[in-house]
Amino acid sequence: MLKETRPNTIDVMSRIILQPAGNKDASDHYNDTIENPVDISTIASFLSDEDQNVLNEIYPSGSCYIWGVTPGGSNPGKWNRINRGDVTLFARNNKIYASAVTTYKSHNKELALDSIFSILELYLMDESSCAALGVIIAKGIK
Repeated sequence: MLKETRPNTIDVMSRIILQPAGNKDASDHYNDTIENPVDISTIASFLSDEDQNVLNEIYPSGSCYIWGVTPGGSNPGKWNRINRGDVTLFARNNKIYASAVTTYKSHNKELALDSIFSILELYLMDESSCAALGVIIAKGIK
């Protein structure tokens, strides 16, 4: 997928992120934060003013889709390569079952310590592109 930043020009190529999400923890996280959007007000106490302002601008509905990764193993290097506009493909049982586009990312230790968000680095998905393949996830998503 290519990013267009000016009409008829291509500045950056988006990355495809293959996100294994088949174990119980990943499935639960997917259900809690992708299948069911997160109300920004429920995480506001964990956010900086800047992060909160950005999220409110990106998500005027007040709800966002969140996915995150733990900081161990090879994740930090992978995390550093994720950019806005990158496409994430969620996989389980050797099949892609959902996709989403990255809208924002943040490193947030306080949010990670919350029981629902047991992740340190997180990235947020575009509600207009966050969809299970062949299934509508949220009202208004086509």
